[in-house]
Amino acid sequence: MTSSGQRLFVGLLTVEFSPQGTGCRLLMTEQGAFLDGHDQPKNHQAGWSQMLDNLRVECARVPQPEPKTSRIGRI
Repeated sequence: MTSSGQRLFVGLLTVEFSPQGTGCRLLMTEQGAFLDGHDQPKNHQAGWSQMLDNLRVECARVPQPEPKTSRIGRI
């Protein structure tokens, strides 16, 4: 991340999805170097928390598909 040509932060974000019940679990890990002395990990945590809350709200609005059932008939 840069501002006015000055590099402020360099990071790596890893996101892992795993099945959980009828949905999934999201595990997010951010590793970073704070280079300007002003940005702080708590700022990143607050920003990501807000973005993930927004994602949760949006996902809850999306209609979920009906579960598929299999029908076994006689041949």
